[in-house]
Amino acid sequence: MELPETITCTKCGEIKPLTSEYFIPNSGYKFGFTRWCKVCSSKHNEIYREENSEDLRVAKQVRYQENREAVIASTKKYREENPEKIRQTKRNQWLFHNFKRTPEWYEETLASQGGHCALCDSIPASDRRFQVDHDHNCCPTDKTHRKTCGKCVRGLLCEACNTELGSLERLMTEFPLERRDQAEIYLRNSVIKDSWTSLALRYLTQYAKDTLIPNTCTRNHICGRDGSCNGYPRTVHCTVGKTQETQ
Repeated sequence: MELPETITCTKCGEIKPLTSEYFIPNSGYKFGFTRWCKVCSSKHNEIYREENSEDLRVAKQVRYQENREAVIASTKKYREENPEKIRQTKRNQWLFHNFKRTPEWYEETLASQGGHCALCDSIPASDRRFQVDHDHNCCPTDKTHRKTCGKCVRGLLCEACNTELGSLERLMTEFPLERRDQAEIYLRNSVIKDSWTSLALRYLTQYAKDTLIPNTCTRNHICGRDGSCNGYPRTVHCTVGKTQETQ
């Protein structure tokens, strides 16, 4: 049987090419494809899952309990046969969960940095990504809490530069509050041109400018994601978008 070049979706009425790009292959239908296009099928399934989320959750649990051993064996086999896919999936999940970023963002950012660390010539290992730098004044993190708002993300750094940058930022907070702006300018003008510290200060300034928002703090401070004032005197770039006037 000769297949037509196009077919009309019986859901939306649009005429589309009869290919797997637009329709779902299914041998149970006349031309080997479903009558609904992929867009309509996807929308229908999404609505169905939302309206029947609880029933689907219960049914999934029941199926798992009925086939628990088979599911565990199948999952174990897949992990053993696809270790690289598992590692890649975990990396992507970690990137999105903690920084609200995608693998595409990572690759684009790395390319914009020339394929190396934003502060040195180090290149990432084949099995390990660079660390994602973010503004800790906006989203403080530690070993137990790594999640950020995603809006204060900066560049990609090697582990050594990320550690050194944290030390530099801590150093800046140790200057007297009323002199901190002047101290930053003094450091930037005093260190050797194109030294690591010089590059790091320019890097911080660059991302501060890229994330500027109107300043509503009367003391010109960066304000925390909970609206509290951190006392860091630079034009506000709290990327959560919340600032608070200090009493």
